[in-house]
Amino acid sequence: AVKGGRVFSGDRGTIDGGILIIRDGRIAAVGKELTIPAGAKIIDAAGSFIMPGLIDTFTNIGTEEPGTLGSDSDEKTAPLTPHLRIIDSFDPENPFIPLARGSGVTAALVAPGVGNLVAGQCGLMRLWGVDATAMAVRFPAAMQAALGEAPKMRFGSKKKTPQTRMGEAALLRQTFIDVQNYLQQISDYEKKSREHEAKEEKG
Repeated sequence: AVKGGRVFSGDRGTIDGGILIIRDGRIAAVGKELTIPAGAKIIDAAGSFIMPGLIDTFTNIGTEEPGTLGSDSDEKTAPLTPHLRIIDSFDPENPFIPLARGSGVTAALVAPGVGNLVAGQCGLMRLWGVDATAMAVRFPAAMQAALGEAPKMRFGSKKKTPQTRMGEAALLRQTFIDVQNYLQQISDYEKKSREHEAKEEKG
């Protein structure tokens, strides 16, 4: 039981001198006039703030190693890398994770770097645990894409597309068209397959 602090409950507003009951690692109750269960460990939080964990909505935490030049957040080889999965780079033992958690950040949308036009798949990750898959709240949660200077600078210097915003827009547009065509091919194949099976059943 955490008692006496100023509780920012979210859906119930602010509760001064509130009580937070935690059972089996989960919030069981929050309010002002709560009965503290017998035998509960009591934490006096008077003068403190009690609030839900913060969510970092865009970060590469867990993929950068301090003190080294290495990085697992960015693949610099091609402008389109949608098949890359940040969860394959996320290191639960990265030393930045407990620092973030100690500052109140309990979850983060971890994304690939911003240098590619389409950089890969993001994951919403809990910032505690020892297994990346188990720490994932949702994966994939989003696709990281970047329009603007970063892709232009990276691939323009290599004399590759995209070198301009026109190139970025054209490449991204063509990628969506290719995806639509691919999905249509799958749909057409499945339709023909169903029609064939129907004819086979009729003899």
